Amino acid sequence: MKNKILIAAIAALGTISTGIFAASDGDVGTTSTGTTDITLVVPDLVRISALSDIDLGTYSGMGTETGNTDACIFRNGAGTYSVTATTDKGDFRISRGAGGTAAEDIDFDAYWNDESGTTGRAALTYNTALTTQSGTNTAAIDCGGGTNANFSVEIAAADMQTKNPATYEATVTIVIAPE
Repeated sequence: MKNKILIAAIAALGTISTGIFAASDGDVGTTSTGTTDITLVVPDLVRISALSDIDLGTYSGMGTETGNTDACIFRNGAGTYSVTATTDKGDFRISRGAGGTAAEDIDFDAYWNDESGTTGRAALTYNTALTTQSGTNTAAIDCGGGTNANFSVEIAAADMQTKNPATYEATVTIVIAPE
């Protein structure tokens, strides 16, 4: 009895699985026609572009240093996105070159705005997604040459005034993900 049920189940599975494949072979004749289906899945895609390097220049010894870059955020679908920022220094900090120590690093604050410019920006937390960002361009992968988002940094005077003379640098990685 078990064998009959098993054979019936295998036969039924074979019948079901053959319906999954829609390609068909043609018959033998002076002409023959076969068919095939084409399937493509386009996932939810995003792209960040149009970023510029942020050069804060030479510190004057007074005041806060700020800098920013506008960006283009493209998304082929509708909805919001998240942004996550990290650096090659393990935190939001810039470091001097060879011979520098972690104690000499300069911390900075990082911000994201889902519009061009800094008005309305939100603070970023290192390696933590800032969610529900909107305003993506869905018509052109390069935003038609424009921008629709902004990344900015700010360094407090107290964080720079006691540091050794040097050039301080970091590479920031910004990850955009559809939500």
